[in-house]
Amino acid sequence: MKINFIINDNDTDSLTDANILDFLFKKIKGKVEIKKVNVNNYKCENASINVFFGIINNLLLDYAKYNILIPNQHKFKKEWLKMLDNFDMILAKTKYIESLFKSFVDKAKIKFVGWRSTDLYNNIDKDYDEILLYCYDNNNYNEIIKQWEKDLPTLNVVNGQQFNLHKIKEPQDNIIFHSIKQNEFDNLFNRCGVHLCLNEIESYSHTINQCCLVKSIPVVINNIPMKENLTSDIAFLVNGTKKTLKSFMGSRYILDTDDLKDKIRQMQKTSITTLEIMGENARINAIKYHGLNDLHFKNLFPEIMLTVRQMSASKNKIYKKLDSSTEQ
Repeated sequence: MKINFIINDNDTDSLTDANILDFLFKKIKGKVEIKKVNVNNYKCENASINVFFGIINNLLLDYAKYNILIPNQHKFKKEWLKMLDNFDMILAKTKYIESLFKSFVDKAKIKFVGWRSTDLYNNIDKDYDEILLYCYDNNNYNEIIKQWEKDLPTLNVVNGQQFNLHKIKEPQDNIIFHSIKQNEFDNLFNRCGVHLCLNEIESYSHTINQCCLVKSIPVVINNIPMKENLTSDIAFLVNGTKKTLKSFMGSRYILDTDDLKDKIRQMQKTSITTLEIMGENARINAIKYHGLNDLHFKNLFPEIMLTVRQMSASKNKIYKKLDSSTEQ
């Protein structure tokens, strides 16, 4: 079965989600041929299924019998809501996304499937005096670095130069800006016992999930969707102020940096044994949700593929009837 992955080559979320779904297809029976298509194209190869990752291009809908959308709410324009009827299925990576979209489509057309991330765990010893700040979008980071005080643990900033974060303040001994290769990043990611996962906006947060998978403890804004699969037993939850998005679905959250510093100081007073238990439970929790994603996918996609085959069979019957009537 041919499947087109419609992706935005300039969007990290779109590319990451396409790789995740590619991995999931390898876990089910049946031969699948996947073709990646840039969403900005006006045509593509014919396929049985189109999967749109976070973005819509109506010109490509007719190139498949069955069209699926996997939206990221904070990048989904409200003006696109009227286009949802063009899709046969909408897959929600989080319960939050499901709640936002279920009012705009038939209930049978939206399915919660959960999601997953690449597991970077490599069993390196933890250092809870080392905190990771991985920057992949320019939000909340400026204030974190501005407000990071000298009595706090070492803050390891990855990709900070990309957003000129190293220019925000004078050099400080407990703030390190890294420019490192993948294997060095993986080691740092595992070594840092605590990760700041404090983006203003998330759909499905790979930074939070991957932090849990490596048995580190995420520091997360205490709002949905960031804390959807988390509790205070496996994470440090920080206050944030909700701001509704005008043009896109959902909300953003402005970090309370004073509460962040309070939570970090709380972490400093927590015993190593307690932090290790939190990390162990974080990984167990993340793997549980990976298992649920596997289950949802294995139940849903064979059903979709059967539906598409039946659609093809029905069309073939119609064509045969037309051919026979023409001969008569």
